[in-house]
Amino acid sequence: MKPWKTFLAATAALLLLSSCMGAPSRLSTGQGEVNLVFEADAMLNARGGEPHPVSVCVYQLRESDAFTALARTEDGIYKLLECSPFDPGVAGAKRFVVQPGMVRRVSLARAEGARFVGLVAGYYAVDRGRNVRIFSLPGRTGGILSGGARPVPFEVTLRFGPRGIVPFPAKPEAPGTSP
Repeated sequence: MKPWKTFLAATAALLLLSSCMGAPSRLSTGQGEVNLVFEADAMLNARGGEPHPVSVCVYQLRESDAFTALARTEDGIYKLLECSPFDPGVAGAKRFVVQPGMVRRVSLARAEGARFVGLVAGYYAVDRGRNVRIFSLPGRTGGILSGGARPVPFEVTLRFGPRGIVPFPAKPEAPGTSP
């Protein structure tokens, strides 16, 4: 085959292939790759018959070991409530205040290298079973032909009750791996 025919055939194949790819899918406006919905009970963090706000720290983690270790003790939970990078495995940390009776959607860009989301809530009663959650982030999807691998969005709804985070339908890490 002559060089110009080879070039023409290669160009036609490339154009045909690229037209099949379509535009890369994107998250809708206002959506991050880590989406959390906070639903607070009207008697949130009740003490003396009165509701009170709760400080919540959301950690994006490359590794979960240090977070899990801190979450096992009361002093560790207080350290996590500082909402600061306590270990090189922390890719990001952000504090939110949850008010009684509120529903709030929080969208965060996924931190570079984040594989887990760890959450700690500052209730009056410190209890790792009620105050701490950790979730695995989903992997990536796509490839070279679809515009490159993109992180799969993660979404979970968390209910904040009078004495702790109420488990429902979101599933924490497999038994034995959650703090």
